[in-house]
Amino acid sequence: FNQKCSSSSVCTIGAYGDLNQDRPTIFVKNIGSALYFTDGGSPNKDGGYLVRDLILMSDYTATNGVKIFNDADDITLDHMHIQGFSVGVYSAHSNSFSGNEVNGINDRLILRNSVIIDNEGQGWLGGCTDCLIENNQFTNNGYGKAILNHNVYIAGYVNGMTIRGNTLYQSALINGVCKAVSLVGHGTLNNLLIENNLIKEDAGTATGYCWGIAIDTGYTKEEAFHNLVIRNNTLLNLGGLAIGCNSCVDVVIAANTIIDPEGTLHDAIRVPNREEDAVKSENVRI
Repeated sequence: FNQKCSSSSVCTIGAYGDLNQDRPTIFVKNIGSALYFTDGGSPNKDGGYLVRDLILMSDYTATNGVKIFNDADDITLDHMHIQGFSVGVYSAHSNSFSGNEVNGINDRLILRNSVIIDNEGQGWLGGCTDCLIENNQFTNNGYGKAILNHNVYIAGYVNGMTIRGNTLYQSALINGVCKAVSLVGHGTLNNLLIENNLIKEDAGTATGYCWGIAIDTGYTKEEAFHNLVIRNNTLLNLGGLAIGCNSCVDVVIAANTIIDPEGTLHDAIRVPNREEDAVKSENVRI
């Protein structure tokens, strides 16, 4: 937390000098996070950080590569390599607060041009508003548990999020077999755009739980998804379901390429893909 950092006066944490040489590595053990953006107590107005050109590594004893908590805004992670954590990047909620100066949500986060690999729980976990996940490589995240772990797990509250141009590969790979959705979203998600991503597995490695994109209910509390666009994605060698949503309103699923040479896919696109909450799917265009 640094009050001198802001969106108009950005503080940078990163490499300097000749980037043709090895990037700096921060190796951590037995701690919560390699980088942790937060302030104690009730959230204060905070943000304006650029983290770039770094390698964050652990021996699987640290929890998060990067954790963002308590209404930290305007944070960009660029050209990062994050490996060996429970969660690669975690955008968490906030402590309780009052007043209108903050909203309790991490706003305008950007993760781009990065490699998120070999993280036991999730590659990305959490929600944010007006944020971007772009041109990243998510590989072999979630291998610690079937069904509940993912390459990308959008969770909580989202309003305005774009997931674009990423490659997602080896989701929850256990004993060489994919056992979970690669890109999943639960909670209250509004204005979510998922486009131009490649979601793939190797031939013969998909189970019925190895889905591609699922924006659907997963909690005991009520969930709903409004203004969802899933377009121009390529999905290869998945099992069970390639693209699905439920309790989703005002949806466009268009121009996706779904390839199933192994014949393991049960459904290419399904809406609703499971039992719905109080909000029922409507105005869905495929």
